[in-house]
Amino acid sequence: MVGGMILIADCHASPLRGNEAEFLALLEAISATPQDVVFLGDILDLWIALPTYEQDLHRRFLDWCRSESRRRRVGFVEGNHEFFVARRHADAFSFCSPAEHVDDQGRLYVHGDTVNGADKAYRLFRMVVRSPLVRWAEEVTPGAPAIARFIKRHLNRRREAMPKVYPADQVEAYAHGWFGRGVRTLYLGHFHEARQHETADGCLCQVIPAWCGSGLVGVVSPGNPRATARHWRDLADRR
Repeated sequence: MVGGMILIADCHASPLRGNEAEFLALLEAISATPQDVVFLGDILDLWIALPTYEQDLHRRFLDWCRSESRRRRVGFVEGNHEFFVARRHADAFSFCSPAEHVDDQGRLYVHGDTVNGADKAYRLFRMVVRSPLVRWAEEVTPGAPAIARFIKRHLNRRREAMPKVYPADQVEAYAHGWFGRGVRTLYLGHFHEARQHETADGCLCQVIPAWCGSGLVGVVSPGNPRATARHWRDLADRR
């Protein structure tokens, strides 16, 4: 990690959201830096990694990741808006995980949608829609994109209905579970706002703010695990 690391969460990039051009400009800005980059999930607004569902933006992002992973580490962990990416496109990244990933420096990367252990209804929904049976149905059912629309409607309803309360106790319990297993630093997204938890002995858990709506990314400097929130247009100043 000679040039540090850029952490990106919750872009929700999509032509329908009107942020596709800005997202592609973000990728260009990263290309002009020496940093590694890790995408912490919900990067594209809905990504079902099957041929019937993938569109131009998915393919352009994958092409960028394949190209950039030849000259820097490019990591990706799936969010709750991404399905089967690790199974189908792992070759596009330096590492790609459907859940959590711990690197060789003991840092954990995770989206964060499974952190709240009290949300059992979501955990059941997540298990079902990511199951081999549903994946098979999405591949062979005529008119299967209707399944994608159902999943997207469900995710939207959950987002609108959920109370805007950050589950601090659940996040701390999750982090301490990993600290007990030797991890010293956790980075996650999902909650859209910057948060951090730190122990007396220096273990750190940071929530990276959502890029969507803010333009913010996390920048980690060599030798310092704490990510600093910066606007993506300022990345050129970090070269």
